[in-house]
Amino acid sequence: MASNLTPERKEKLKKEVLDEIDKAEKFTKKPSIKKISEVKKPLLTKDVKIEKKPLNIESKIIKNPIKEKINKTLPTKPLETPPIIKPKKIKKIAKKKTIKATEKSVKVARIKKVKISKTVVSPAPSPIAKKAIPFETIEAKIRSRESFFRPDSSIKSVLNPQSIFKSKIRSGHQKFWWLGIICLVLALIIALGINILGIYKLGWSGPVSQKIIQILPLPAGSVDGRLISLSDYYHDLNIVKTVLASSPDSPAFDSDKTKDQLFNRLVSINIIEFELKKYNKDVTGELIDAEMAKVVAQIGSIEQATKDINNIYGMDIATFKNNVLKPILAVTELNKLINSDETLAINQEARKNAEDALALAQTPGTDFKTLVLQYANDPATLDQGGDLGWVSRGELPTDIEDALFSLNSGEVYNQVVKDDYGYHIYKIESKLVDEESGQESIKLNQILITVNAELYIKSLFDQAVIKRYI
Repeated sequence: MASNLTPERKEKLKKEVLDEIDKAEKFTKKPSIKKISEVKKPLLTKDVKIEKKPLNIESKIIKNPIKEKINKTLPTKPLETPPIIKPKKIKKIAKKKTIKATEKSVKVARIKKVKISKTVVSPAPSPIAKKAIPFETIEAKIRSRESFFRPDSSIKSVLNPQSIFKSKIRSGHQKFWWLGIICLVLALIIALGINILGIYKLGWSGPVSQKIIQILPLPAGSVDGRLISLSDYYHDLNIVKTVLASSPDSPAFDSDKTKDQLFNRLVSINIIEFELKKYNKDVTGELIDAEMAKVVAQIGSIEQATKDINNIYGMDIATFKNNVLKPILAVTELNKLINSDETLAINQEARKNAEDALALAQTPGTDFKTLVLQYANDPATLDQGGDLGWVSRGELPTDIEDALFSLNSGEVYNQVVKDDYGYHIYKIESKLVDEESGQESIKLNQILITVNAELYIKSLFDQAVIKRYI
């Protein structure tokens, strides 16, 4: 057959072969992923009858499904004029094309083996799941659901209705429990508020009210914003009631008057303690114990002191020390501090009066007794007319003793002497020397101008902003 081909026929066949190869390349291109399911079977799936003919170069080279398509286009009858073919050239061209064609055909064949369905398939279970859970059809699932709701079903529910009912009851009990607690707290608050209102407005002082007063820091009033404890107020009030009730000779208990006196006393103590703190002073326990020792020494024994204090004040030793001795010592300590504080106006005024009195006393012809009546403010000094009597050495302060004994009769000491009692102006009335012992004595007159600490504390009381709640 090859020997009958003419050159024109040869070129035509060559062109047809190349066109068919190009078509085969286009056909065997890999389709996109979205259109994999639309890939059609190759055209070469149909059985093609090919006549057995002597092998030529093309049949040896082309050994893929495309060969049937190419052979189908070749003429079945021998040509009259066989063309002259150059085997080497055809072999090279066919080899390059067939290699690409076989690669594409292999890919197509692999794609054909994959079963592609247009329906959406759920992901396959894991190997473990395949072993543990066998495949179950839809009918089997329906039957299992029906058997679950049958009365004679042996399948038990995971959620026990009884446990659900118990949990609901338990949660209901918790809500009721919390509601009960809230109601109880509200009731206690209301009862407490009513009792506190009764204490302040109605004067309730029963056991429950006294317990509330002891527990809660309720105020009886305030002094410049400093609170006065209601428990202290009722403590003092109960002491007064006990003392008056135990003594048949005591006056009748006047409630309003006694309450006013007790409240004013607590206000004074508050002011005094606040003023002591300004000077960094306080009535310490050691000071109270020292004063109590003096009281016991005066009485004679601790047993007798306890008995006397109980008879007079209706108190034990501890209550007496806290309610009687401590306030007295606080006033005494504050008097000393006020007298020594030269920056206070009350001190400056007292010193000025003392200096004026000294200037007049040193003036010749001035009556010293008249100056005593004019300037002295100490009651004892006024009662005695300024006469201190005879004084020996050792009875006067050491810093002024020598100076006073060096003066002659009728002379006035030229300085104002300041001590804890106030400002002194001294005059030597006369001198005397004991002939046997040689001891000197002087008769003194004085003008004593005191710093009235009580008046100063009263001024603080008058200036303070006092609020009373009972």
